[in-house]
Amino acid sequence: MPRRRRPPLTTLEIGAYTAGGRLCRRWAAERLSGDHHLWALDVLAQQDAQVLCALGARRYWHWFERGWADAVAAGVLA
Repeated sequence: MPRRRRPPLTTLEIGAYTAGGRLCRRWAAERLSGDHHLWALDVLAQQDAQVLCALGARRYWHWFERGWADAVAAGVLA
Protein backbone atom coordinates (compact mmCIF):
# COMPACT_ATOMS: atom_id res chain seq x y z
CA MET A 1 0.00 0.00 0.00
CA PRO A 2 1.50 3.38 -0.97
CA ARG A 3 2.16 5.85 1.79
CA ARG A 4 -0.02 8.91 1.85
CA ARG A 5 1.89 12.20 1.82
CA ARG A 6 1.40 14.14 5.00
CA PRO A 7 -0.23 17.54 4.59
CA PRO A 8 1.50 20.75 5.68
CA LEU A 9 0.84 21.08 9.40
CA THR A 10 2.60 24.15 10.75
CA THR A 11 1.87 27.74 9.84
CA LEU A 12 5.24 28.00 8.09
CA GLU A 13 4.67 24.80 6.08
CA ILE A 14 1.22 26.01 5.07
CA GLY A 15 2.68 29.38 4.07
CA ALA A 16 5.30 27.75 1.84
CA TYR A 17 2.74 25.36 0.35
CA THR A 18 0.25 28.12 -0.46
CA ALA A 19 3.04 30.28 -1.89
CA GLY A 20 3.82 27.47 -4.33
CA GLY A 21 0.22 27.25 -5.49
CA ARG A 22 -0.21 31.02 -5.60
CA LEU A 23 2.93 31.56 -7.66
CA CYS A 24 2.03 28.69 -9.99
CA ARG A 25 -1.29 30.39 -10.74
CA ARG A 26 0.50 33.73 -11.26
CA TRP A 27 3.09 32.02 -13.52
CA ALA A 28 0.24 30.62 -15.64
CA ALA A 29 -1.67 33.93 -15.71
CA GLU A 30 1.39 35.84 -16.92
CA ARG A 31 2.20 33.05 -19.44
CA LEU A 32 5.83 32.87 -18.40
CA SER A 33 8.32 30.20 -19.42
CA GLY A 34 11.77 29.09 -18.32
CA ASP A 35 13.07 28.34 -14.84
CA HIS A 36 10.35 29.18 -12.35
CA HIS A 37 12.80 29.04 -9.41
CA LEU A 38 14.62 32.24 -10.42
CA TRP A 39 11.36 34.08 -11.04
CA ALA A 40 9.89 32.75 -7.78
CA LEU A 41 12.91 33.95 -5.78
CA ASP A 42 12.34 37.48 -7.01
CA VAL A 43 8.65 37.40 -6.12
CA LEU A 44 9.31 35.66 -2.80
CA ALA A 45 11.86 38.29 -1.83
CA GLN A 46 9.05 40.81 -2.06
CA GLN A 47 6.24 38.78 -0.47
CA ASP A 48 7.34 35.70 1.48
CA ALA A 49 10.91 36.30 2.60
CA GLN A 50 10.08 35.95 6.29
CA VAL A 51 8.53 32.51 5.80
CA LEU A 52 11.53 31.40 3.74
CA CYS A 53 13.98 32.59 6.38
CA ALA A 54 12.04 31.14 9.30
CA LEU A 55 11.46 27.71 7.74
CA GLY A 56 14.89 27.25 6.19
CA ALA A 57 15.65 26.80 2.51
CA ARG A 58 15.47 23.02 2.29
CA ARG A 59 12.11 22.67 4.05
CA TYR A 60 10.71 25.78 2.39
CA TRP A 61 11.44 24.56 -1.12
CA HIS A 62 10.06 21.11 -0.29
CA TRP A 63 6.68 22.59 0.65
CA PHE A 64 6.79 25.22 -2.11
CA GLU A 65 7.31 22.49 -4.72
CA ARG A 66 4.50 20.41 -3.21
CA GLY A 67 2.14 23.38 -3.53
CA TRP A 68 3.32 24.05 -7.09
CA ALA A 69 2.93 20.38 -8.06
CA ASP A 70 -0.56 20.19 -6.60
CA ALA A 71 -1.57 23.32 -8.52
CA VAL A 72 -0.21 21.77 -11.73
CA ALA A 73 -2.08 18.53 -10.96
CA ALA A 74 -5.26 20.60 -10.54
CA GLY A 75 -4.81 21.88 -14.11
CA VAL A 76 -3.50 25.41 -13.52
CA LEU A 77 -0.90 25.17 -16.30
CA ALA A 78 -3.10 23.23 -18.74
